[in-house]
Amino acid sequence: MNIGMAGTEEMYWAVTEFDACAGIEVTDSHNPINYNGMKIVKSHSRPLDDAGYFQVIKALAGSQEWLSGAETSNRLDRSAEARRANVDRVLSFVDVKALRPLNVLVNSGNGAAGPTFD
Repeated sequence: MNIGMAGTEEMYWAVTEFDACAGIEVTDSHNPINYNGMKIVKSHSRPLDDAGYFQVIKALAGSQEWLSGAETSNRLDRSAEARRANVDRVLSFVDVKALRPLNVLVNSGNGAAGPTFD
């Protein structure tokens, strides 16, 4: 299931919202230019435990015995739906009509939160 370019908080939300078995966010936010990191959660956006899940992932990655996506499942693009639903959920936390008029300038470029903010 693809939710598109999204912030980590959006991935955590989508794992629970779409009842996914797990979620992976590929990130490079604090790494050197040639490295990416991954933030991984299991169902209901719960953290993985080192003794169990991480060791399984490490063994699988080390074996390099993967199946291609075409061999295992269909790719489901839910990016537009996820973004809309996430924005609606976040906005449900405040009474937008009760806010006084504000002029806000946001530079939303070059970050995963940019498209969501826009």
